[in-house]
Amino acid sequence: MNDKIKSNVTTSYMLFVFDFSDPSSVEKSNIEKEIKFPVAEVFDSQKKADSARERLGKDGFNKMLSLYFAGFTTSDGFDYDRLGTQVLKHKKVFLRFLGKDRLSYLTLLIKVMKDLEEPRRGLLHGEAS
Repeated sequence: MNDKIKSNVTTSYMLFVFDFSDPSSVEKSNIEKEIKFPVAEVFDSQKKADSARERLGKDGFNKMLSLYFAGFTTSDGFDYDRLGTQVLKHKKVFLRFLGKDRLSYLTLLIKVMKDLEEPRRGLLHGEAS
């Protein structure tokens, strides 16, 4: 049952990414050349996010958002721990640029995936996999 739920949450995350734009149709190098810093750092500060929105315009910013969130996808879903850390660390910036509803949806997806994690047991409990 957990596998079905994880699959549905992963699909929902991919739809969230495609809500902005198709990441495969966007040239990351062109976006980074325009904003003058890596896409992965766009939400590190409000100044960077404001600068990116101003330089790219609405359509370009949506393409950049698509690239940003596609960066968290993995072969077996999405890296919800890393994304959750980023959202928690820069919550005000995410709220400003995504809006309350999208941020709530994103945090819900992260929370569901964390709740579905199977607890580690045994000697390797503290070890990273």
